[in-house]
Amino acid sequence: MKIYLINSGFCYINKNIIGYDKIPIFFVYFEYNNKKILYDAGCICDTTYDNINNSLLFYLYKKILNYECFNTNLFIDDEIDYVIISHYHYDHISRLYKYKNAKFISFNIPDKKNFTFFDVLPNNFENNLIIVKPTYTLYDLQCYNLFNDNKIILVNLPGHCNNQCGLILDNRLFFIADVVWTRKTYREFIYPSLITNLVQENNKMYKEIIYKINRINIETELDIIPSHCFEINSLLNNNYLDLTENNNINIDKNTRILITGGSGFLGSNLIKKIKEAYIIATCSRNQVDNIKYYKCDITDLKTLEDVFIDFTPNIIIHCAALCKIYDLYENFYKTNVIGTKNLIDLSLKYKIHKFIHISSPSIYFNNIIQDNFNIKENTIPKKWFQTHYNKTKLLAEYEVMKVLKTQMKTIILRPRGIYGLGDTTLLPKLIKNIKYIPKIDNKISLTHIDNVIEAIELSIKKPNKSGIYNITDDIDYNLNDIIDKICKTKKIKRYNYSFIKYIFIILACIFEIINYLLGYINVYIDFPFSLYTISTIFNSCTLNIDMIKNELDYKPKKNNIDNIINDM
Repeated sequence: MKIYLINSGFCYINKNIIGYDKIPIFFVYFEYNNKKILYDAGCICDTTYDNINNSLLFYLYKKILNYECFNTNLFIDDEIDYVIISHYHYDHISRLYKYKNAKFISFNIPDKKNFTFFDVLPNNFENNLIIVKPTYTLYDLQCYNLFNDNKIILVNLPGHCNNQCGLILDNRLFFIADVVWTRKTYREFIYPSLITNLVQENNKMYKEIIYKINRINIETELDIIPSHCFEINSLLNNNYLDLTENNNINIDKNTRILITGGSGFLGSNLIKKIKEAYIIATCSRNQVDNIKYYKCDITDLKTLEDVFIDFTPNIIIHCAALCKIYDLYENFYKTNVIGTKNLIDLSLKYKIHKFIHISSPSIYFNNIIQDNFNIKENTIPKKWFQTHYNKTKLLAEYEVMKVLKTQMKTIILRPRGIYGLGDTTLLPKLIKNIKYIPKIDNKISLTHIDNVIEAIELSIKKPNKSGIYNITDDIDYNLNDIIDKICKTKKIKRYNYSFIKYIFIILACIFEIINYLLGYINVYIDFPFSLYTISTIFNSCTLNIDMIKNELDYKPKKNNIDNIINDM
């Protein structure tokens, strides 16, 4: 189905009345089953506007508003088969007379209420008008299935006008006419000036419909498009936007996202990427990019609940975790398990729509001598030979899995080896000991920070999807090639002694034993590596990511060794 959103011009509001501003005027052209159809007619500037009704009310209307109009060459006027009329205001119907061969579809006949402009209706309008009535309910709204195939659904949206007609196209685009004039209204319930109440036919119904649109926006994947939104106008090129197939608008600032661990490597990069598209707050040690933040310990249930009450999120992205090599088990358990449980409990209590949990494929860890290839999400983690980190990340997943089949949509992401600009862990620690690593022939999975963020964004944009997904760059890297390239770039001499591997293993075993014994007196030493660290270097480990590619349309954008080298 070809679909184009077209800007037919701007409506200027006289600044002597309510402040000079200009508002875009959208209408829609689409082709379906060899029919050429418009949703609304677009606006035209000619002498008709100057000659419309001479009553005092219309006189004031003309003094307040002025129009600038554009032409379009996306279609030929005489070839239009149908025009679906949202309502009978001038900026929606003034081009009707151009479509001489069209039938007009509406929920009601024009009447004298609420600025109906009879003088711009074509002479044959009544003969060519098709009145339809809603026949069923969808999203708690009265609807009419235009061609009985669920591709073109007319939606009754009263409030601004009686029986105002919205349009759902192709089960993905929801055009809502003048239900709101900006997305901010249904996202944050921020209403325009009180003077605009003069043009609302029913203020109570107006607000009820906005509430319903807010719920649709949160609970469905529909792109909601008002007829006068400046935010959307910024996306148009040459006064139109091609919405054919899957070219959705995908800007949703109604969604309020609370990100834990916002000052960490992943959290801070995520905030920078999505802060313009959503309302963001973070629980973190420090503020990031002037985003609202709460200095909150996620293990403190009372303080965390205060954050939920104050910010009222509808999506949680849980990035926070204790991920040191060594620490006391109690500290790992408190942060990774209790912290996650607190977030889950509050998310259920406050009816959070989606919970996105950043986990780790370290839960698959088996032992220090075994290679693991093509690991799938349903691989059963071993219950032995785990670090405190691995074990508590698995226990945290169990807390999340308890709600996988509840009304709250839940996604668990397992990114393997996150690297990129700002990484202070993976590559820096590898480089620190890189000259001692002998030649090895291991295959490993890694994930660029941009690819992790892409997976998180896809999780947000699939509001009704739940599941568990591995994430990688979708390439099995040869670790030896990476090390060689880093050494060449950094001009590091590499010692190729195979026995060094066993020295690392022996030292790691000693470190593990020492900390195991110290654990009895609640003490630990932060050694530079562990058996798990050694395993990730000397054993192959690759993940299968077919599930996220198939279910979330994940396509990693960065997946070659050059990205690794460039982002060191």
